[in-house]
Amino acid sequence: MFRAAAMLLLFALAAGCDDAGPLPVYATRVLAVDAWERTPVTDVDVFLVDMDSGRIAAPPTPVDPAGRAEVTGLPDGRYAWFVRQGAGWTLAGLPPQAKLLPPGTPDTPGLSTLELRRTRVGGAVRISGRVLDGETGLPLGGVVIGLPGWPVRWDGLLPLPGDVTAADGTFLVHDVPFLEDPDGDDPPTQLQPLIFQAQGRAPQALRFEAPGFHFQEITGVEVVLVKTSPAGAGHLEGRVTHAGEPVAGVAVAAAWTGLEAKSGLAHPGLTAVTDAAGRFRLQDLEPGVWLLEPAYLPEDPWTPLPSPARVVTVLADNTVTAPDLPVLPAVLATHPRPGAQNVPSMPTLRWTGVAAADSYRVVLDNAVVLRTADTHLVLDPDRALAPGVHVWWVAAETAGGEVVGLTDAFQLFRVGDAR
Repeated sequence: MFRAAAMLLLFALAAGCDDAGPLPVYATRVLAVDAWERTPVTDVDVFLVDMDSGRIAAPPTPVDPAGRAEVTGLPDGRYAWFVRQGAGWTLAGLPPQAKLLPPGTPDTPGLSTLELRRTRVGGAVRISGRVLDGETGLPLGGVVIGLPGWPVRWDGLLPLPGDVTAADGTFLVHDVPFLEDPDGDDPPTQLQPLIFQAQGRAPQALRFEAPGFHFQEITGVEVVLVKTSPAGAGHLEGRVTHAGEPVAGVAVAAAWTGLEAKSGLAHPGLTAVTDAAGRFRLQDLEPGVWLLEPAYLPEDPWTPLPSPARVVTVLADNTVTAPDLPVLPAVLATHPRPGAQNVPSMPTLRWTGVAAADSYRVVLDNAVVLRTADTHLVLDPDRALAPGVHVWWVAAETAGGEVVGLTDAFQLFRVGDAR
């Protein structure tokens, strides 16, 4: 789950030249702040996304001790700031648009502000159960399970867990995050709610007390959904692409972000599968702002790229066409699997390959470990892992450094005792 990991890597943009000489280039700066405390955040990587192409326009850049970061050499265009997921912080709202400045502009003006909320991932690795029809008592397949887009008290735009109920109504999600409450206990005592919704059904939100240790299992959950008919519904259509070409057979989920004031729970809403032309259509949506998540299922062979096009406003009695949603081939972790526990301190990391890749960049606990042409990596003795939860991901790259595939951000496993 958590396909929000495509937010991790480099699509370098080079400034071109024409007969009139070099094209102008620009710089942009950002200040990362805690949206609650209004203090600088100093332990994250930030990066830019080209708002027109959906491609990552600069590699992840660590902020300095004052919470600031700068990217230079940008062609003229529209860019948005994002934070790398999986490092304890998530966006507290929509990504801010970058302000472009001539290189050498003094530091004080032109800072965009990237507001963040603290998260803690890995509270309960497995929550399982089934969903039933409220009228017949029969199992319901195809029900979307997700996290709130605008959680109560923490106005954070969060990735969706990638799960949908099977034909027999069963489901399983893992790595449900804690949300930090600055006014509450430490460690935090609430997991993110899980929201269940299907087309024509009233959504249900399930809350869980935080478990006493990582990877606790919660089983036997039963959810009942009843039919509803939203008045004044809207419709949403769009297309999923890779390198500008349509991608067929990709599941797209839409999550309603709730009220404009963000005072209520959001509900992951509907799903649709792209046709041969890469197109999808979602019908009978509540009017409001929706977050689109293409390729959200755990074993999907694609992973989405960050793009402001994923946030769409749906109007009552109207059909809205979303901009193209870009995806990359997914690099799937095969060992350790997400949620694995009691892993040895020197595991062999393994993943699936991507045909266009010449090598793989392996990142473990936010540090580049190695680049390899293989689809596995044996850790050196000096890299033995300490007991606790670890995160890893892989970028598939060409010889020229172009990223042609990604794993999810949240490939979590635990070394040592699960308690």
